[in-house]
Amino acid sequence: MSLAKKVLKQGGIPLLDATFHKKYRREGIYRFCKKNNINLLVIHVIFTDKNTIMKQLVLRHANQDYKDNLLASAEAYELMVKQKDKLSVQEIQEYDLSVIQFNRDEKYLNLSYFKYDIALFNKVADFLQKNI
Repeated sequence: MSLAKKVLKQGGIPLLDATFHKKYRREGIYRFCKKNNINLLVIHVIFTDKNTIMKQLVLRHANQDYKDNLLASAEAYELMVKQKDKLSVQEIQEYDLSVIQFNRDEKYLNLSYFKYDIALFNKVADFLQKNI
């Protein structure tokens, strides 16, 4: 989380991935952003096709350094699935989050909690299309 905070302080955009599957980890970023007046956009991707996920993990494992390889295993994925705290409406409301929910399985976007302008949405949509 310290790297994410450093990137935020420098005006960058950190991507917080599945390592933020626990609510307490996300809450640390929420509090940090609020304290530092940083707008936060949560992109919540729902994707459960296990075969595709495993293929992506194999590719990631082959292309990342050793530190990241520990999280790119089937065992790590299975553990995260079992331990995850789902992003809830209560959490979204409690921290006044702006959220884009993208369900890759069913191919739909939920913008119910998206609070920014359409230009930002277009940038995010372009990113999602290229990377997810």
